[in-house]
Parts: sequence; C-alpha cells; structure tokens
Amino acid sequence: MDFFNKYKRKFIPQITDWTSEYPELKYKKDWWNLPNIEFLIFSPVAYKWILFSFVLLGTLLFCWLSYWLFTTRIWVLLAISLYVTIRLGYSTYLKLKSWKYANEINFYDIFLKE
Repeated sequence: MDFFNKYKRKFIPQITDWTSEYPELKYKKDWWNLPNIEFLIFSPVAYKWILFSFVLLGTLLFCWLSYWLFTTRIWVLLAISLYVTIRLGYSTYLKLKSWKYANEINFYDIFLKE
C-alpha cells in the first residue's frame, strides 16, 4: 500500500481529494468516454473485466500447459497442472456467477481511497 500512497499523486494529479467517493465517475453511464486512467480506476466495469480476464487467462494457460505435459508424458507435473486448471476453471465459473454483485467495486475504493 505504500507504493500506491507514494505514487498516486504523481501519476493522477487531476484528483485532489483522495477521501471523496467520486460518484459522478463511479456511476457514469457513458464510461467509454472516460480517459483511460479514470476508466481503469473508477469504473466497476474495468474492475470486473480485469479480474475476470486474469482468471480466464490463467485457466487457458494452465490448460495449454496440461496439454503440453500430456504430449511430453511428464505425469507428475501433469497432475499438478490439471489440478490448477480445474481450480482456475471453477474460479472462472464463480466469477461469472457473481458478475452482477461487483457493480459497486472499483480499484479506487480498494487501493487509492484514503
């Protein structure tokens, strides 16, 4: 957290009050018109898509690794990789299942708000 406190004023100088909720940015309906940094920090859409894409990308990478380990017949690592693939796949499913509940969360509230 010290990293964010040290650099947030340097990288985002347009924000002056770090205790405010900024509901005008958080609940903005035309989020595609926000500048990139404000979209990534304030938009719940960005929060949902970034977390979902991390889990989905991890699932796909470990699935590919499982396939490669199967073709090269490295059975011990294949068992570990399959377990991680199944666990990440289940986590991806849970992210999709809880998709509608993440409408109030953004990166500003989690990391940057004082």
